Amino acid sequence: RIIDSSGAHSPDDIMLFVEEDKVLFAGDLYFTGRIPFVGNADSKAWLAALDRMLEVHPAIVIPGHGEASSAPDKDMALTREYLVFLRKNMGEAVENMVQFDDAYKQIDWSRFQNLPAFQQANRVNAYGTYLLMEQTSLHKQ
Repeated sequence: RIIDSSGAHSPDDIMLFVEEDKVLFAGDLYFTGRIPFVGNADSKAWLAALDRMLEVHPAIVIPGHGEASSAPDKDMALTREYLVFLRKNMGEAVENMVQFDDAYKQIDWSRFQNLPAFQQANRVNAYGTYLLMEQTSLHKQ
């Protein structure tokens, strides 16, 4: 079964679920044991896609990056927590009109800083999320 998750990580996201084997090919929506690359992804849509992953109750998830997962609930928790953390902190910065560089320096990144890909991806992820939250706040007005 093909599961459309367009607009989450990228405009053309899809997942493939092999029902008889309970194997989900999740692509770049699922990362195991590392910080995901968020860039300019729609993290709200991404969080919804993570929910759709769990709805099919996969036994194994094949991620776009990292090892296959036989504990999807546990392994997905890191990506979910990270995306929620980015949205919360960047959203608060936007709401309080704090410039990105200042907000980035003020955030306690210790929960994530020792994970693989943090140094390479975190600032880009935070900035992309900051811009997303800015756009979201403009559409509320």
